[in-house]
Amino acid sequence: MKRLSLAIAASLLASCFSATTNPSPTSTDAPSPTERVEPTAAPSVTGSAAPAAFAGPTSLGAVDFISRSNGWVAIDDAAGRALLRTTDGGDHWERLALQKGSTDQIKFVDANTGWLLGSIDDPSGCYAKCTRAVLRTNDGGGTWVQVFAAGGSGGFGPLGQLAVLDTGHAWVVQPAPPCRTSVDECTRLWGTSDGSTWSQLAVVDGAMTSLDFVDASTGWMVLRTSAEASVLVTHDGGRTWARQFRASGQSPLLQVSFVNTRDGWALGSDTFYCAMGGCVGYTLYATTDGGATWTTLQRPEIPWWGPTPPLASAAGFLGAPQFTSATAGWIRIDTGAGAGAGGVLVTADGGRTWRRSNGDSGIWSVGALAPIDGKAAVATVHAYEGSASTTFLARTIDGALTWQRLPLDEQFPVALPSGCQILSTVLGTDQVEWRVDCGAAMNASARGTLAPFLTGDGWRLCGSGLATATWTKADTQLSISEGSGVPGEGFVVARRSGACR
Repeated sequence: MKRLSLAIAASLLASCFSATTNPSPTSTDAPSPTERVEPTAAPSVTGSAAPAAFAGPTSLGAVDFISRSNGWVAIDDAAGRALLRTTDGGDHWERLALQKGSTDQIKFVDANTGWLLGSIDDPSGCYAKCTRAVLRTNDGGGTWVQVFAAGGSGGFGPLGQLAVLDTGHAWVVQPAPPCRTSVDECTRLWGTSDGSTWSQLAVVDGAMTSLDFVDASTGWMVLRTSAEASVLVTHDGGRTWARQFRASGQSPLLQVSFVNTRDGWALGSDTFYCAMGGCVGYTLYATTDGGATWTTLQRPEIPWWGPTPPLASAAGFLGAPQFTSATAGWIRIDTGAGAGAGGVLVTADGGRTWRRSNGDSGIWSVGALAPIDGKAAVATVHAYEGSASTTFLARTIDGALTWQRLPLDEQFPVALPSGCQILSTVLGTDQVEWRVDCGAAMNASARGTLAPFLTGDGWRLCGSGLATATWTKADTQLSISEGSGVPGEGFVVARRSGACR
């Protein structure tokens, strides 16, 4: 009976969600005159001199990788809001403190230059009345400068989706009051070509759900109204837009991904046919001529996004397509609020066939996905394993055939005596520091406490001083600073690169 109901619903979806191309594109209105906004004078956030304690994140947010080695993930932990940065593919992390607020999007264009979109108000997570800003870093995330901000007032909403091309070119959208009807909102598009000065480029009819630029002139957006979803293209950096493709239905939704001026994809669904655990069906379209014509690659009648795990009753919610080349693409899947299943979809033939990875165990809900190439990607995951749940970062280098869970805290370099506990871990720019508590007496004699464990693990004593000792192994130093004997104070162990002389 379940299969019959699904087939009937898919048939209804196919009949109610239809798409057409528009051979005579209709230009949208561009604002006149163009409004310019100068960069904000005061920096929004700078790195602190002393690194904060890091004992693992309480939540994971946006994630971005520019290569298999260099990546960033937004976190909240006991010390506050931060980015974690890795230069070795996630084996080790450096914590970069951020001010209070939220981190909704991060996008780096190289190892130094990155962009961030989020709220800059306290408490974090505010939306309707908060000020959302675009920030930029030139030192890999160590310090950030606010380059553009807008709050939700006067009928305008807070800043929405951010699209980034390079160190100077970026675009961000802002919901605007209805401009043609009393029902559908409009969208205001802002842009910069120098990374600092922002101009209002266009006001378009509808709510924007997707935005993608492939060069300084060419980009695509998806607009959604109560009647249809449309793909529009610009060839002048966002000042004017022309409709290329439209989909109708009860509540149609499209999301796009382009890898160059020719090859692109649009994922369509009708949210009218979605429940708490997922949607009935999805349609995938592709273009090889920049959006002038579109081909249907996948239809909703056939569940190309499956199979789902046995414990799940629904297929989950598909995110936007994310292609890294004309052939390689990824789609994340989250569970929503129902009993759906998440995971990752992968294609190696431009979307003609897909393979689903449901994760390594339990039921995965993938909140964010950072594809690197056709084989490698990093995902933030919330997994349900029996009656327990856990949040972690996972990496694949074989096209989602297998996954490795990445440690987001630094492991202590040697075994500890029974009864000892690590109070905190501090990630600095050139060292990792642990505060350890083994009881007042052992804390005050930490050098002797750890000596047999270090010797047994191949470490060599290379220096000592007043209540301190330094050990070395390979190209690494380990320094021990004993505690004063005050209960609960602990002692400090620091690891840094470089051998003792």
